[in-house]
Amino acid sequence: AFWVLGDLSLLEQLSRLPAADPSSPYLFAPQKAWLSPVYGGGFRPRPGMGQNPPFGATVYFSLPQSYNGSTPVTLTFANVNGQTIRQFTLHLKKKVKAKKPANPADLTPAQREAQARERLTAISPGMNRFQWDMRYPSAATVGGGFIRPQGVGVPYSMAGPIVTPGDYTVTLNYGGQSLRRTFSVALDPRLHATQAELEAKLALELQIHNTLNQLNRQLNQAIALRARLAKDPAPGQSAAVAGLTHAIDALIQMKLRGDETDAVFGTRVDLHLAYLSGEVAEGYRRPTPAEYAAYKYLSGKIAAGEQVLTSAISTARQVAPPSGRN
Repeated sequence: AFWVLGDLSLLEQLSRLPAADPSSPYLFAPQKAWLSPVYGGGFRPRPGMGQNPPFGATVYFSLPQSYNGSTPVTLTFANVNGQTIRQFTLHLKKKVKAKKPANPADLTPAQREAQARERLTAISPGMNRFQWDMRYPSAATVGGGFIRPQGVGVPYSMAGPIVTPGDYTVTLNYGGQSLRRTFSVALDPRLHATQAELEAKLALELQIHNTLNQLNRQLNQAIALRARLAKDPAPGQSAAVAGLTHAIDALIQMKLRGDETDAVFGTRVDLHLAYLSGEVAEGYRRPTPAEYAAYKYLSGKIAAGEQVLTSAISTARQVAPPSGRN
């Protein structure tokens, strides 16, 4: 395979391996990964032109030929202090009949994310390749019919922040047997941000990300509870539904998004914070004073809105029917 031949460090490790044990898994040490805005590219190479590998850390590992999906398999990425950054549960690649793939334009963002996650974590007996995007876990996404805005410049994304330069470990756990390797992540030498600047950037990104994650989880609780109450017109529930709607609408715009949606219905702090997250994530630099001030202002508004939302949820639960009733 081309991706094996393109990794010289993998070939060196293969040349030094003793006779392979077909009953045991094996984890290869990843080569250095690079933080760069141009790594990977999205263009189609011309004839005779090489193509950059994808962004992230490439991990190769082999599984026994007897692997059939019943043995639990995970890949865990951690920093040098042993703190887990991301863990992936892997599964046996499905054997499906070839069919015309769905048009990505016909899928919701959640469906596209589920498809990407399915492809990323699918494995087979023998040699496997896993591409970690060097990100922390994604924040929760809002359900209940919420449509994320598209095409507005700064991306509206719940993707986790990217790690900073340094040493990391990857651990393959196969049915209780653990194999660990160390690898490094380095900054593109054409960039000149210091480690301290990048650590400050990551710290603010994580603060924003955690605030969004907490907010979206609470919004999902409120949206699900409102849907339960709306199915049962018992006395006292209409007021609880109205209270939930008022609290939800103060934090997030749930109406159908189109070119004029924001102009007609306005925007909410959830969208503002998501855009701030995208702005801070752009480039390799220290956050600006304005970005710190914006986060302080928005997090204060969100905290106040969450207090109202928590109260509305508490009131609604007191009049909600048992979950099994509907």
